[in-house]
Formats: sequence, structure tokens, C-alpha cells
Amino acid sequence: MSNRICYLRRTDRGGKIAGITMLSEHTREAWDATPNADPDQTLGTVKQAGQWIKDRLVSGSKKSKSIDVLCIDTDGAVISWIKPEDATPEMIGSVIEGGEHGDPDDFDAPEHNGTSERFPDLPLEVSYEPLDGATTSVGARTAVIATPDVPARLLIDQLDERGIRVEHITTLWHAIAQAWDPGAARHGGNDAQRIVASSAPITGSIIVDGDKGLMVWTWSQGGDLIAGGSVRLTHNSGSSSAPTITESGIARLGVDWLGWSSQLGVSPARILFITPKPSTSATDEHAGLDNAGIGNALARAWPGASIDLIEHASPVDETLSQIARRGLKTTHTPLMDRPVRAHRSMYRWAGFSLIAASVAIGIGAWQFLGRAADTRDQISVINLEKMEMLTAVDPTIAVSSFPLEELRNKVRALRASSDPIVTSTSRPIMSELETLSFVVGVPGITINSIVINNFKATVIIQVPEIEIAEQIDRALEQIEGTGIVWETPDYKAQSGGIRATYQGIWDQEESMP
Repeated sequence: MSNRICYLRRTDRGGKIAGITMLSEHTREAWDATPNADPDQTLGTVKQAGQWIKDRLVSGSKKSKSIDVLCIDTDGAVISWIKPEDATPEMIGSVIEGGEHGDPDDFDAPEHNGTSERFPDLPLEVSYEPLDGATTSVGARTAVIATPDVPARLLIDQLDERGIRVEHITTLWHAIAQAWDPGAARHGGNDAQRIVASSAPITGSIIVDGDKGLMVWTWSQGGDLIAGGSVRLTHNSGSSSAPTITESGIARLGVDWLGWSSQLGVSPARILFITPKPSTSATDEHAGLDNAGIGNALARAWPGASIDLIEHASPVDETLSQIARRGLKTTHTPLMDRPVRAHRSMYRWAGFSLIAASVAIGIGAWQFLGRAADTRDQISVINLEKMEMLTAVDPTIAVSSFPLEELRNKVRALRASSDPIVTSTSRPIMSELETLSFVVGVPGITINSIVINNFKATVIIQVPEIEIAEQIDRALEQIEGTGIVWETPDYKAQSGGIRATYQGIWDQEESMP
């Protein structure tokens, strides 16, 4: 099935759209932009180009909503070499920015940066695309394409607004390498029989772009672009106004190839030269080299390589037509990463999903906070009930840090007792309280609590020194006529002194009335 190729022609060093050419296997349509020097009208020209492409796609019997390949011309673009370790867009941009200099007449100006000289100051924004250096020799330089692609970006955005999808984006250099390299992997087609060897040699392909007056060349292996460039043709004075191929032009091409060969460590073993068919002006003495002259000049400029000359009415159109017939081998350019409608839709849905998740989390958090408040209220009620129950049993257990353990001890003590517990309703509590007040009610002692009931007595005091607490213990044991038997006291060090706790139980015999 024939593919649709959209060829973007630019001008002003790649800063403006000059026209659009739409090609398929058997059709060709062209649109030329109106020359306009006003930068504010550039976007209007891009909109016109986008609308023209849409009209071409939806008209006719084969309606479509996509362009198979958007091919960008070489206007303003540069291919040069760079060190492999610097072959990333970020490193290239940093190196080029570091190569900018001030006044050339300044004696203290730094030396020029070779990389910045090979990549001139291109207009607007520039995309850098390092080429595959696997074919080159070890340690050699890597080729990089620098393309001012703002018109292409704007055109892609306009097509996206109109619902037109661009499947592949490439440059004329990539298209030449895949269309004319005999070793390129084919997706079927009439030229599949041209592959005659299992190991593809490096091929140099040259096409003549008469509209721009250039010889556009590439080095490739198996259709993969290794290096590329262009040589400007000359306009001889005479009856012919078209650019002509001259001996000096072929010589400049050979010099350019020598430089690339020394940098990459490889060179083409086969050359394909695609030239326009001669017109009636070919008999003019100023028409330049004929096919035989071109072949001889190429043989002198690059000896040892096999040379094929191919004639077509328009080498550029024929290159794109072959891509339309065979399909484009997938290439990745920086423009392929440009977000389009599908990406924006994905971002919107992702945003909606995050918002929905946030709302769900907020509702869940609000519910958890409500449950936490209810739980705190229930804990407060349970603590209050616990204090009331413990106070009814023993007030000292209610204020204890480990009430459960003390209750267990009390239960174990009750179970271990073989005699029934006899309680008297007439314990001498007041007399014992009066006795205790004489013992502990002295200066320097702080009484925290004194609790005496029908079961036991508990005295909690605060003393400055442990010696005083021990004296109080001895004084309690030496009280005459008391009915309470005091147990071993508990001393705890606290800020400001000692917290002493004295516990005693009623002596069953002496306390009976």
C-alpha cells in the first residue's frame, strides 16, 4: 500500500516554511507559501500549511487522518562530527555555548572552540541528533545533525489540532540513505533484487536538489545514516539559469569526504549519483558536466569506488516516492518526543485519576478522624468506670501505675489464706490516724496521703533524704498499742527527694474489740 509523504520545504536558514510537497507512489501535489518578511505572520503561514495538508488528506477516495512520514529538508541544518563522549544533546549544547566569544578585536579573547565553529549559530531553537557510530572505527568521531526545527514543531502542533497524526518524522538525509542505499533492508518492493551481498558496504549517495542548488550527500550502511552534508552548486553565466554541476563542485565534494573519512575512519566503496535528466539547455556551453564528465570527476575525486549514475526528473521527489513505495525504516528524531493530543489526553486522565484518588483519600481520612474521636470518647468512659470500680475495692489501687497486677496479688493473697477474713466494724481508725499524725507530722516531711480503712493502712509521704524515710519506718514499728502491723516500705527517688510508701494491715488479735 502506498504511503503518504509530506515534504517540508523551508527557507531563511530553516526559520520559515517555504512550501509543502505531498507525495505518494503515483501522485504529487505542492503548495508554496507566500513570501513574507514579517515574523508575526509566520504562525499564519504554518496554519495555512496545516489546513492545506488536511484538505489533501480528506479529499479524494482515499481519506486519511494520518501522514506516514514528515520529511524535513536540509535548509539551515548542519551535520558535523564531535567526540563520542560529548555526543548527547545536552553536552553538545554546553560545548557550543562555551564556544561563544566577544569582540574579535579583543587581544585577550579566548581561543575558538572547534565544535562551535562546526556548528554555526543557527536561528531559533535547534535539535541535536547524534547518529549511530557503530560502523565507524574505534575511537573515531561521531556525526551529529543540528536542525532548526521550530517550523516543523509548529506544523506538527497545527496538524495535531486538526486531528492529523504524524507516524514518522525524518530528514532528507535519512530518506536518501534508505531510498538509495542498495544494502537497505526493504519492506518488499520492486528493488528487493538489488541486494546482492550479505555484507552491505558503505555507500555514498548524492542527489541534486535543483530547487535549492545543492548536491545533498550521505554515507550509509544498510540504510543507516553514518554521515551527510551538502555542497552548493554554481550558477554559471549564460543562457542556463539553473545551477550546474562543475568539476570544482565535485572537487569540493571530494575534499569534504576526505575530512569525514579522517574523522570517522571509514569511507564509501560505492557511489550513487542521482542527477536530473538533461533539459534542452544541456547543449549550452555553460550547462556544466554531462553524465560522462560527472563520472570522470567522481573517479578522480574518489578513486577506487564503483560509481552508478541515475537520472530522474526530480531526484528529491524520486527519493520521497521510493520511501512512499517501500516504507521508512524506523528512525528516532528529537521531534518524535514532542507531545501531541494523545499525550495531553493521557496527562488529563492521569490528572483526573489523581484528583479522584485525592478525594477518596480525603474522605477516608475524614472518616478515620471521626472514628478516632469516638474511640477516644469510649476510652475516657472506660477509664472513668475503671477508676470507680478500683476505688470501691481499694483507693490505693485506683492511683497505682499497675492496678491489674496489684489486684492479682490481692486475689492470690486471699486465695492463699486458709482462715476466713473477719472484719470488725469498730476498728480504732481515728486513734491510729492520730498516732500516725504524731509520727509523720514533723517539719521537713510532706504528707501526700494517709488512708486507713477496715482492711489496711497506707501512708505516702515525701522526704528530702532516705535516712529520714528509714527513721519514719523505725518509728512506725516502735509505736506502742497500735493495731497495725507495718510491712516493708517502698522508696522511690523523685525530683526534690524520696517518695516513701508505708503499708500495713490490721493485726487480727490486737485490733479486735
